[in-house]
Amino acid sequence: MPKRGETVLIMGVNGKVGQAATQIATWRGARVIGVVRKPEPYAGHASAPVAVIDSSSDDIAARVKELTEGRGANIVFNTVGDPYYIAGTAAMAKLGRHIFIVAINSHVPLDIFGLYRGRHTYVGIDTLALSSIETADVLRELRPAFESGALRPFPIVPSAVHPLSEAAMAFAMVLASRRERIILRQFQPVVWFFVAELELFVDVLLHHVVERARPESPCDGIWLFQFQASAPRHREITKRVGGV
Repeated sequence: MPKRGETVLIMGVNGKVGQAATQIATWRGARVIGVVRKPEPYAGHASAPVAVIDSSSDDIAARVKELTEGRGANIVFNTVGDPYYIAGTAAMAKLGRHIFIVAINSHVPLDIFGLYRGRHTYVGIDTLALSSIETADVLRELRPAFESGALRPFPIVPSAVHPLSEAAMAFAMVLASRRERIILRQFQPVVWFFVAELELFVDVLLHHVVERARPESPCDGIWLFQFQASAPRHREITKRVGGV
């Protein structure tokens, strides 16, 4: 975890992993500098301003040194891999850490002189190696930040939700680095009820999930969804949805 006051350079800041790292780093009190491949601002949520470097027009290492008064980045979080290896290494501060989570080409040139002179540390992270228990421990540590709103889940765009029959197209979108959260829906459409009042939102309980209408009823084929809201103003929200 980054420490308060450290500078974190995030390669690929507008990808979903980059945005998640940005949220965590700014929540922890670190300063974030993000790298993008074209002229664009930071696209996600953060607890502090995020400086952005356009790698298509700027020298990454020189710009980082400029923004940090010559010190460089304490942490380089590389979500892209070897294409940013040289620039990321050149941007590191003394005792800096360079974190890798992906690679396109597995071999890169290693400047041993720069490594020991800078007292740098290189870290590889393989999230697939974590067990469900280890993953739960990580999420448990982040829970207070989600509860406070410092960390936020990514929004789900309706156009990015696809039925299972479109699985091949959905996976192609993922491989093409689409920024939306691509969702595969296996079952019938689910109806979501969004309660506008904040006090209801935090304490909505599902009391009666689904009740099938009687066959002899004129509403045969209709599903009943009943929600009981437990809040300062108690009320029951009953909706009928279906397709006949």
